[in-house]
Amino acid sequence: MASSGRSPWRRLVWIALGSLATLWVLLVLATVFLQETFIFPRWRVPAHEYAQPTPADVELLELNTDEGIVPAWYLPGEPGAGLVVILHGNGVVIDAHLDDARRFAARGWHVLLPEYRGYGRAAGSPGEGRITDDVQKFVQRVQAMEAVSSSPLVLYGRSIGSAVAGVLAPKLGAHGLILHTPPSSIREMAQRYLVPGPLIRHPLDSAGSLAAMTNVPTLVLEHAQDGLIPGSHVQRIVDASGGEHVIVDGGHNTYASGRDRDRAHAAMNALLDSVSGDAGELGSEASSPEGD
Repeated sequence: MASSGRSPWRRLVWIALGSLATLWVLLVLATVFLQETFIFPRWRVPAHEYAQPTPADVELLELNTDEGIVPAWYLPGEPGAGLVVILHGNGVVIDAHLDDARRFAARGWHVLLPEYRGYGRAAGSPGEGRITDDVQKFVQRVQAMEAVSSSPLVLYGRSIGSAVAGVLAPKLGAHGLILHTPPSSIREMAQRYLVPGPLIRHPLDSAGSLAAMTNVPTLVLEHAQDGLIPGSHVQRIVDASGGEHVIVDGGHNTYASGRDRDRAHAAMNALLDSVSGDAGELGSEASSPEGD
């Protein structure tokens, strides 16, 4: 009697385990076949957010790729001033950072906002290799301009853009970094959901790249109520970069108050001032660019 009483429970346990195993297999299959959709959800950006023409204070740059035209916006600064490259998150387009670009430009900096393939006005499909290659080409084009050629380079990444910045920093020989709500890597983010890391085709291992660099001023901005990027990820970026860690109140995409926004902006300005003042010294100390 006791044995038959336990049997239904055993069946329920096996059914539950089987259901969990099925869900995990489906998750793995979705990761294999649909991961670009999850990592680069460009479909979330409403068309009206990039319907406006190029603003009057912006110069349109275009890159011819094997998948079509990829645009970037360039805001000129003062001759000899530094270049800030703004790398956006995975749920917006370059238009979302126009105010940031104008704020940096008002301080005299040249500003570049490269679009990611498949986002907004850009042709093609996003991927780690395509995005990083395109950004490098845009940066090299702007650095070839006479007013920018000898300027220090700062990469400002927001969310997944921080991972792009981290991967590109040693390749471009960046003089400074602003990493805003940064994941340590997409592979680690996936493992939070029990997805095997080796299945991720776009790992964007920012922490690994940053650990290979030395003497590059870095600001790591964390939002205390960030529900997307765990604090442990941010701490790994801080440890890998040796950067200044500033925490403000707010969710992943928001500030809790104008005071928090102002604190973040002040920290960014201080980083830019530091790089601008020490550009020559930093250029000789920064890690040399990696090979392709």
